[in-house]
Amino acid sequence: MADYQLLPTTALTSGGVLRESDNAFIPADPANVDWQTYQAWLGAGNTPDPLPTVTPPSIISVQAFWSRFTATEQGAIQAAANASPALAHAMTFALAAGQVNLLTGPMVTSWMPALVTAGLITAARKTAILTP
Repeated sequence: MADYQLLPTTALTSGGVLRESDNAFIPADPANVDWQTYQAWLGAGNTPDPLPTVTPPSIISVQAFWSRFTATEQGAIQAAANASPALAHAMTFALAAGQVNLLTGPMVTSWMPALVTAGLITAARKTAILTP
C-alpha cells in the first residue's frame, strides 16, 4: 500500500489523491501545500495506488431496470403485455420482486429472451440493457 491513492475525476472534483494516513482528500491544485508534498513524493520515485475499482451493481430496482428501455421499447412491451398473458405475468412478477438481477434473475433468463424472440428488442439491446 502506497502513501497515496489516485482518485477519479468526477463532476465535483478534478481528480486528486487520497492521503492514506488520514484519508484526507488532496485536490489537484498546484497552490495546495499537500498537493506540493504529493508532487515531491512522486518526484522521489514513488507510485500511488491505482484508482479504486468500482463494480456496478448487478441487482437494481425495477424502476432502474425499466429506465434502461427506450420510450419506444417501453410502449411496445406494454402493448405486447396487454396482448400476452405470459408477458404480462413476467412483468407482474418483476414488479412484485421489486428488483432485477441483471446476471441471473428470472427477468434475464426468460423474459428478456422472450422480448428478443417477439421482436420487441434486438439481441444487442438485450445485452446493453443487461450490462451492469
